[in-house]
Amino acid sequence: MGPSTASMVEYLPKPLVSKIGRRDRYPIWIAKSILRQDLLGIDFLHQSGISHGDLQPGNLLFSVAALYLWTRFVYRNKKSILLSLQPIERQDRKVDLWAPKYLAVNQLLTEFVDLNPNFVIKISDMGGVPTRSQDIWSFCCLVFEFIIGRPLFVVDTTGNKDETNDDHFLQLFSLLDTSPQSYIGELPEGFDLNDLQPLLPLEVLFDQEKPVDMRDEDSKQIKHILRWILQQDDTKRPSASQLLSDPWFLELSTKKSQA
Repeated sequence: MGPSTASMVEYLPKPLVSKIGRRDRYPIWIAKSILRQDLLGIDFLHQSGISHGDLQPGNLLFSVAALYLWTRFVYRNKKSILLSLQPIERQDRKVDLWAPKYLAVNQLLTEFVDLNPNFVIKISDMGGVPTRSQDIWSFCCLVFEFIIGRPLFVVDTTGNKDETNDDHFLQLFSLLDTSPQSYIGELPEGFDLNDLQPLLPLEVLFDQEKPVDMRDEDSKQIKHILRWILQQDDTKRPSASQLLSDPWFLELSTKKSQA
């Protein structure tokens, strides 16, 4: 397998970067294809009674070009390949019959990714034992991150754990545009919800940060998907199969079938 979607975004070809004007997100057509392929994988797992448990950009991998292309790459880059092979020598200069002759320095496989309309994404590294609805919630976070270029929830995880959880909690209910009191019950003495700094609801936040080249129809459909998934009641969240039937993803499926 090749590089992850988390790392490949930093190595996009210059023609793609020049079109979107930034390196922290993918063009819409690439993001959409990544998300649909991710959904296909999730749907397969869920249909088999399996949850992934750790859906995040680092666990979505690009497939690389056929192995026969490696010989061409080595021929073109012989000098850099040789420099990446570090010979091993004992300090006493004696020959060690059991040691390897060299160590190969870790190298990115970004040069082997062909970002054509038929590129392939595969899911890797399954996590714990969450529910399928938690996978769908994680997928929603991926939708926002791949389209906007940053995580949906941004919290400082270096400080006090309780403060981190509170920050995450308040961001969640601001995005959902609902009052947290109905979920946390009785508030601590002296605590006033009106004292909280208001944050932007989901749709307003998306409209402020969406790519300038995004079509209005795409924006409308993506916000619908985000709102459809981001429901506190997990029984109301869509399944992977239902999401694949959404017009935004069906449009891509139709184009592929006609190609």
